[in-house]
Amino acid sequence: MNTPKRKLRKRKMMNYAVIADRLIWIGEDATDFPDSGEFGVYLINGTGHTLDRVSCCNFGFETADDDVAHFYGSDKVFENVLNGEGVLVDSIIPQRDSDWMMGYAADIKSPNLGDLHLQSEVGKGTYTPVLLWAALPEPMTDPDHPDRKLTPIKAADRYLKNNGKSIPASRHLFINKGDLRLGTGDERLDPVGIKIRRTFKRNKQFVFMEFFNESDEKLFHTVDLDEAKAFIDALRVKPD
Repeated sequence: MNTPKRKLRKRKMMNYAVIADRLIWIGEDATDFPDSGEFGVYLINGTGHTLDRVSCCNFGFETADDDVAHFYGSDKVFENVLNGEGVLVDSIIPQRDSDWMMGYAADIKSPNLGDLHLQSEVGKGTYTPVLLWAALPEPMTDPDHPDRKLTPIKAADRYLKNNGKSIPASRHLFINKGDLRLGTGDERLDPVGIKIRRTFKRNKQFVFMEFFNESDEKLFHTVDLDEAKAFIDALRVKPD
């Protein structure tokens, strides 16, 4: 958005916190000029592979009363962007630029990812969107029908047949989707002995739920909270 008066590094290896499902994203680095308040804004490659070519630009708008001022930045083009490397696509001074609504678009060429066009929504001020997330986990396959996914009802029925433990009808165990989302770490679902493991995906937009038996064999997994609840409900004693 702004041409810096002092030269920023065009490329640098970035010290970022590893997020397993974040592949390509926008990040800021305030260490470029710590005394000026100017941040370098970088597109960061966390795919695990070198990107052959990256073309990135910013866009956005600012409003003042009834007027809207749009802007479209010029493309910044880089070749052979290494894994863990950031390439400079913008520079901002948050105190000055905080009222702008900004977004980023990128065209990527990579033998591993193919040709991609990525574009974020717009966000206000110091906005650092993820342009590409890793794919969410695939559903489990039905062992009796490899071309179908395993349903939560069948997964629960298989466990009940092999284990014999179920949730007694007299036990008032009520678990809603909020309970499933807000839980942390591993926990046991008594008295059936099933272990529930939660892993947050995509900046907590999804919860990956895994269910294991007492031998730590996986019974079912899903990112759909309705399916997770259906699996637990299917473990109850069926009324006569």
